[in-house]
Amino acid sequence: KYRGHDSTSCYKNRIHNAKASIKLPSACGTQRLMIVAKYQHVGSVTTMCGSQIPDANLRASSAMGAYAPLSCKIFGSQHIAPYLKWLLLDSLVMSRLMYNTQCWHKCTRSMSIINSVYMRALRRIAGLMRFGADGNITDFEVRSNLVKPSIDCLLMRKRLLYAARIQKCKSQSLSALLSQKNKTKS
Repeated sequence: KYRGHDSTSCYKNRIHNAKASIKLPSACGTQRLMIVAKYQHVGSVTTMCGSQIPDANLRASSAMGAYAPLSCKIFGSQHIAPYLKWLLLDSLVMSRLMYNTQCWHKCTRSMSIINSVYMRALRRIAGLMRFGADGNITDFEVRSNLVKPSIDCLLMRKRLLYAARIQKCKSQSLSALLSQKNKTKS
């Protein structure tokens, strides 16, 4: 929505063939850029300061959106086979939560955000919720009981698989870029 002084006439000037658009230079390969009311990018959130926290919040929100409707009916049900719960967790929740996280730098806060969703799902599957009678059981005990790795371990596994994939493709430019030492202070 256009706002501010003379916004209505500005918007009307952008109408071309009954759709709002912006005329582009001829070198762009297309004549017009369509103006849309809503755009949702499939990828990650990038910030100018390099913070991963907005990306972690977006991932957690997306994963919870998939998890919440199934929380009690599937993950908390005694009638659903455990292997099916793990398949659904992996495909519906973890895929959103961990997609491309192998590229993240180590950030305790962002990993904590991701871990909270992961542990909520594991606790529901184990039947050991924080607010229940057994609320004093630790995350480590829940993971040990279910024989599931920590979120740090899952991230490390993704990084190792990614490194193997890079090594296998043998891209000289990418290998050179990755072998450079970081000269910034952490």
